[in-house]
Amino acid sequence: MGGVAGAPWRAPPLAGVVATLAAVLPAVLLSAVLLSAIGGCSEDDSRPSRDLSSPPPGEEPRTVEARRKMVEQLAEFIDDRRVLEAMRRVPRHEFVSEALRPRAYELRATLPIPEEQTISSPEYVAIMTAALDLQGNEKVLEVGTGSGYQAAVLGEIVDEVYTIEIRPRLAELAEKRLRELRERGALSYKKLEVIEGNGYNGYKPAEKYDAIIVTAAPRQMPTELVNQLRVGGRMVIPIGDFYQELQVITKKPNNALEGKIIQTVRFVRMEPGD
Repeated sequence: MGGVAGAPWRAPPLAGVVATLAAVLPAVLLSAVLLSAIGGCSEDDSRPSRDLSSPPPGEEPRTVEARRKMVEQLAEFIDDRRVLEAMRRVPRHEFVSEALRPRAYELRATLPIPEEQTISSPEYVAIMTAALDLQGNEKVLEVGTGSGYQAAVLGEIVDEVYTIEIRPRLAELAEKRLRELRERGALSYKKLEVIEGNGYNGYKPAEKYDAIIVTAAPRQMPTELVNQLRVGGRMVIPIGDFYQELQVITKKPNNALEGKIIQTVRFVRMEPGD
């Protein structure tokens, strides 16, 4: 995810918030981006296995240990085994500049990336990913690629990931980084496609999605994203104006939407596409 650079702020949880999450949410990373459809891709048909007891090829043991400690902290409030294992595999330090790598595994570290955007904190990536309740065989759309870190985490969990980014340079950098990490054996995603464009209207060529994760805030629910979500699918999205409500939306059999508020947040604005 990418986001407007700046310090996160803390906001009290709303009434009816999921208690476990509300107790630990930092209040928000400033994140990501708007989006509409063209671009580069990186994909493959197989997911290579890896011995998680040893460092990925070429990785220093100290970063492996830092990531292990980060996941131990996440496990205090995240009980989704798939999310924790994915975040133990993905080398977050590869998604930030050399100067910021010592902070890569700080639980609440929202760090700057190019284009005056940010990479979301590990804490927030874990919370939003866990809220999708992924089982492993899903097709997921991410709106707001940013650095590519969130997409990498999703790619370690599910069969197909499509991630869309409005900023051409970020889309290019993310695609290159994800491809190179997979070639080195540091990532093992099965299919992951990076699209350059404005994702307010989703990405129709790959619909319908089992899950959608949105890292920018529209004033109201984008109709096309709802249309591209399959019945029974889940969407995690911040909705509102200056302050927003981070919600988990489930699409019911009659196409009605059932929502649950996770936290009061402040995300970068998502504007309707052309």
